[in-house]
Amino acid sequence: MAMAPTIRVVAVATTAVLALGLQPAHASEEKKVIALVLQGPRSADLSDSIARMIEDPHEVIAKRIYARTAMQLDSTPMTPRNIARVAAEIEADAVLEGTLARKGRAYRLRVHLFEGRSGRTVKEAVMVLDRPRLDRSSREELMNVLAAIEDVEPLATVDEKNEKKKPAAGAAAAAAAADRADDDRAAAGPAGPKGEAKPRAHDTTQTLVDRLVALPVFRSEWVLWLLLSLSFVSMSVVVERWLFYRRRTIDIYVLRRELERHLVEGDYAIAAAELRRHDSMETNVVLVGLQAYQQGAESVEDLLAGALGREKARYERRLNVLATLASNAPYIGLFGTVLGIIRAFRDLAGNMADGSQAVMAGIGEALVATAVGLMVAIPAVIAYNAFKGRVKNAVTDCQVLATTLLSHLKSADPGRAPSE
Repeated sequence: MAMAPTIRVVAVATTAVLALGLQPAHASEEKKVIALVLQGPRSADLSDSIARMIEDPHEVIAKRIYARTAMQLDSTPMTPRNIARVAAEIEADAVLEGTLARKGRAYRLRVHLFEGRSGRTVKEAVMVLDRPRLDRSSREELMNVLAAIEDVEPLATVDEKNEKKKPAAGAAAAAAAADRADDDRAAAGPAGPKGEAKPRAHDTTQTLVDRLVALPVFRSEWVLWLLLSLSFVSMSVVVERWLFYRRRTIDIYVLRRELERHLVEGDYAIAAAELRRHDSMETNVVLVGLQAYQQGAESVEDLLAGALGREKARYERRLNVLATLASNAPYIGLFGTVLGIIRAFRDLAGNMADGSQAVMAGIGEALVATAVGLMVAIPAVIAYNAFKGRVKNAVTDCQVLATTLLSHLKSADPGRAPSE
């Protein structure tokens, strides 16, 4: 009976010791500032997942801030010296740099953890993913890399932070502090209504550019789909017009001899029946004049002119589509190329380690849009010129037959009614 209190006391003491032992371990975690720089195809969602893992309990600096600062300091290559310079400027204790690359059907994720104070490599890892997202094994490997953040020396130690809080000694230090304050106020611009500094014009412009580039219209894929759709439209018009002209091809020399023979014999009804057998510009125009031969040569000439305009419009139908595609498809392709180059250089700004490779791959993909635009325009130009030549020949043949009819009507005796 006397042992029960002793056991209770030991259990309580053991629980207290365990609680005290676990308490300092959790309290020893120091919040640090981590710059996350992740590049590669379809890396946006992956970057968000990694950022959420870092944010417990650290603070994350976005990739665009690091990239913009690196460009301003001319320190884009990921060397230890450049990493230390950029980290000191943005006050990052560490930099987590990663590259997501497509390898066949899989993805390879390579990450490096750099110390912001010195730029040295603290930890690195390479992971193979089936999809551009973290699975269980890759998440464990990444957690091992993130655990090394605790080994990173902070950008400013406690002693250095205390030194910064001490007042500067001497008039020179006070003057330097005043100059820095003036520079900061000048850079920040005039204060807002509540005393807050207004954003600088450069920052506002950069924010606007970031928002515009993030829009779906600034991706070049839709330009390729548009060009492929226009190519289908162009080929449809080409096939339709080719069949149209092919079905209306006639032997103009044979038809002219038959027309002259019937006109000389006065067989206007037989000549009209012969023309009705064909549905072409030449026969339809001359048929209008032949049906009104009793009205005289001048009236027939006016009717022939009107019928020629109507048939010419029918023959030139949809050719304006080919002309539009021929003149504008290269510009659409060039627009897609410009969008691709913009995207490539933004990838370069955020991925300094493999910058040249990313830019070359992006520019290569962007030039595909120009090539596709030319592939759409060149056949459209060839078809348009060929069809315009076909229409011109049809108009010439039509004028030949019309001249044959008018010359006969003008030479005929007005007082003699020709037999029908």
